[in-house]
Amino acid sequence: MKIGIISDTHGYAAVWEEVMEGIFRDADLILHAGDVLYQGPTNLMAEGHNSQKLIELINKTPCPIMIARGNCDADVDEMLLNPPLQSPCVHYRYGNVGVLVHHGHLWTKEQMFFKAEACKARICISGHTHIPKLYNIGPITFVNPGSCSLPKDRNCTRSVALIEENMLKLIDLDDGEVLADKDLGNIK
Repeated sequence: MKIGIISDTHGYAAVWEEVMEGIFRDADLILHAGDVLYQGPTNLMAEGHNSQKLIELINKTPCPIMIARGNCDADVDEMLLNPPLQSPCVHYRYGNVGVLVHHGHLWTKEQMFFKAEACKARICISGHTHIPKLYNIGPITFVNPGSCSLPKDRNCTRSVALIEENMLKLIDLDDGEVLADKDLGNIK
């Protein structure tokens, strides 16, 4: 199974197309950690921003998409998108692995750990910071795919994450480099 992990698209249709035609091609599922359409008042408009086009592309995506509502997602977005915006989180089972997806603006790192532990998740996905991260706290793997459209890390890395077979990878969109990876072990 191939699962694409994305966050903070903020209305960038061109980036969605790039990811779907490349890294997420043939994905079985996409998990989105929120901030789908709205640009947000702190982000400058850049080339490729087109929320209406992104709505069309998401609605035509051939695989299922599960979206956790972000702090920039509004009720009107829910009316336009076919996949529902789930709030405050999405809980998904991948084989024997529980996955918790949330945006990342509501909970501290400690709260994320306890929420993931409470729903028996081994993977906890968040977004919001636009900075890619992959780390463990105890048995729980935490991943922030960063932002595919508006990176805010020192290196300005546009990034996504991917689960394929037993590997979780953070991937730089500009050069395809694996920024970090984690063997998830037996997930069947």
